[in-house]
Amino acid sequence: MAESNRKFGFGIFPSLLLALGVVLVLASFLPLSALSKRQWTIADSEAFSQVTRELHDSTTQLPRQSGRTADELAGYQENLKQEFEKLKSKLEHAQQEPQRWSRILLWTGTALVGVGGLIHIAKQSA
Repeated sequence: MAESNRKFGFGIFPSLLLALGVVLVLASFLPLSALSKRQWTIADSEAFSQVTRELHDSTTQLPRQSGRTADELAGYQENLKQEFEKLKSKLEHAQQEPQRWSRILLWTGTALVGVGGLIHIAKQSA
């Protein structure tokens, strides 16, 4: 009886791997845009808009129009550029997140299908 339980457990394992792999491959084709919404919030969007606007305004002003010296204005613009680059990088990361998870699901599912298929073939030849 113990032998039949082991055969049943071993016999269903490749099928489970194959089924799970197929499910993951199919899931990789689903739209995963909700993942980017977790990475990029409304507050981030508002901050990005504000920094962009301030950066544009600061580059079109002369130092005397802004009430700053040339060095102060250059430092202010540099801070805005750094903040802009930081937010831009965060936005790009958020935009790439769904694609990254799709690739992870696809390759994991493909690996499971391959391993399940190999175990099934090995079981048939044994």
